[in-house]
Amino acid sequence: MFFSFTKEYDTCSFMRKNGSPFADILIDQGLADIFQNIESLTDNLEKVVWEKNVAATIRKHEGYDHSYYFIASFIGDHIKHHAKYLNEHLNKKHKLVFPE
Repeated sequence: MFFSFTKEYDTCSFMRKNGSPFADILIDQGLADIFQNIESLTDNLEKVVWEKNVAATIRKHEGYDHSYYFIASFIGDHIKHHAKYLNEHLNKKHKLVFPE
């Protein structure tokens, strides 16, 4: 593993201890990512999400790596996902609207 994180900053450790502070989590991962086996802890996160009954959508995409094309392909889904929860906390006068 290239990076060494303490448990204090590790998502899986945090969620095992505290659950999730988020109503819903959205994760996309390209399965052709050269760092998938080295750095990705998505499989561990999937286990914790299941163990702690955390609402999450984890989508894995064949043929995508971690390039600009991958990010550009799915960023709209993530913006809409976050806007949904941000709108719950905003006055309707300031509601975020994104075109379909």
